[in-house]
Amino acid sequence: MRFFDGFHRVRDFYALAGSLRFWYLSLGVLVVIFSLSGIYIWLSRKIGWPENYGFSCHRKCLIDNMWHSHALLNTGNGYELGLFAFIWFMPTIIFCAAIYALIKRRKRGSILTVEPDK
Repeated sequence: MRFFDGFHRVRDFYALAGSLRFWYLSLGVLVVIFSLSGIYIWLSRKIGWPENYGFSCHRKCLIDNMWHSHALLNTGNGYELGLFAFIWFMPTIIFCAAIYALIKRRKRGSILTVEPDK
């Protein structure tokens, strides 16, 4: 599978949604991503996360942040609680979406076809 194979979906969505909606949606997604990144960076710098909590991480830190996030609950500062909630927000959303998809799949698969009596 080549890297550019997925771009036909973007082209199809562009044709389906139209130019204006496509660019508004693309811009909206970028605004959400940069806003969430900015909030995380601001909260981290405000409280000195993770260096002030006894560990450091430089790349691919999601699992490390989740593992050490219990330290944010010790003092109960608003910034610390906010960062704790922020760290666990996306994994929780992904987990809930996966559970929902499994439940929907099982319900859809459990429908029995009824044969009419002959």
